[in-house]
Amino acid sequence: MDKERAKNTDIITLAQRLGLNPKRAGAVSVCLCPVHQERTPSFTFYKKTNSGYCWGCGFSADTIKLTEVVLSVDFIRAIEFINGEKITPARVLMEPEPEPVKKDFSHIYGGLRDFCINQPGYLKRPVYEYLTGRGINPDTVKKYGVFAVPNVQKVTEFLRATYGAAELMEAGLIHNGVFSFIDYPLIFPYYQGGKIRTIQGRALEPNKTPKYKFCAGGGVSVFGVDLLEPGGDTVVICEGAFDTLSAHQLFAGAVCVGVPGVNGFSGFPFEKLTKFKRVFLLLDNDTPGQKKALELVKTLRAKGIKNVQSKHVPEPYKDVNDWLNGQPPAQTKEEILSGFIQKNPDLLHLIE
Repeated sequence: MDKERAKNTDIITLAQRLGLNPKRAGAVSVCLCPVHQERTPSFTFYKKTNSGYCWGCGFSADTIKLTEVVLSVDFIRAIEFINGEKITPARVLMEPEPEPVKKDFSHIYGGLRDFCINQPGYLKRPVYEYLTGRGINPDTVKKYGVFAVPNVQKVTEFLRATYGAAELMEAGLIHNGVFSFIDYPLIFPYYQGGKIRTIQGRALEPNKTPKYKFCAGGGVSVFGVDLLEPGGDTVVICEGAFDTLSAHQLFAGAVCVGVPGVNGFSGFPFEKLTKFKRVFLLLDNDTPGQKKALELVKTLRAKGIKNVQSKHVPEPYKDVNDWLNGQPPAQTKEEILSGFIQKNPDLLHLIE
């Protein structure tokens, strides 16, 4: 097993072998991110470091990591694939090398949030209008800790005066001397253990690509993950922060969490779902979303979580936020939540 040979293999050539279809975009090559669903390619290849980085979700990879993710194989099999060797049967595999420990930047992300929310008019009119325009109310914003960057110059000055330049760059908040979220003023904090482990920014301009931007973080990929801890009656799992906020408003009483996209379940704490009586997968109303939901139902039931069901957003809505703003008939909402409302009358309190 020649690890160095695998690491030094040209990553763009490898991406072609993996079926990622990289295309030239100026001085770099790009492709659709293998981790999250997107329409505009944001996974960028860098020849100098022989690596790739997604500007949409923050996923970064060398040749080995990219192969692991795309083929869903372990460390050793990835190396063997890259080097063109015969794949080793699973029963004789050695333990893969441990993942490097990710640094904790929660003190910086927490400091950013505290500074922003203490500024006058911190949600500022464009952000507030954007949230309300998508049907999100102030109580939901408060529950999930959503905030906004009110003034880029003041925020940049605060960060530079409080934290080291190298640390800010590593945390993903400063790039080439500029605040990384200058075009992404709406911030979704990803909490774990009461601390913000990473943040996701949302652009307000309709034609901005990519629409979302992630920071580096501590491996947290579930929006609202701390809400899973107490357990409860019903949990609803969605795609994306906006769908999570929307589900929270549609299904009063249910715990609602979200992942960045259909490929964002790798870090999901599935064991916490055993604390709930019912688990509903409410992914996007498209082929990838529904296919992933059905796969997850099989996987979770195999893990002993028998109370999981896949639900569909009603036509013609493509996701939960569209559904919230479309205001479909109440009966449709009942059918979506329970699936079999006549057989589960005790679920009615969730949609009244």
